[in-house]
Amino acid sequence: MDKVLVLGARKWRIDEDGKAFEGVTVEFVETYVEASPTHHGISPQKVRANDAIFDALAGKAPCFAEVRFGRRPGKGGKSETTLDQVKVLKPFDLAAVAG
Repeated sequence: MDKVLVLGARKWRIDEDGKAFEGVTVEFVETYVEASPTHHGISPQKVRANDAIFDALAGKAPCFAEVRFGRRPGKGGKSETTLDQVKVLKPFDLAAVAG
């Protein structure tokens, strides 16, 4: 399992051509830092999740967590990363850190 800082989770719904699509997006940062002349620091990432992940993060995000990623076929057969499991380790209070 990977350790990440979960920033937040949100449910979404899109109606297209009479069809409804809905899901959950989790935003996070991990410990990977890209060393490049065109990038500094850590960039937030997004990953799809399910309602169980959303419920597990309710009232706990932002937080440090252990997560397990998976894959599934996405649009056009392109591999898509998913968040399959989350274990909240401890809360992260941004206001306290910012002082």
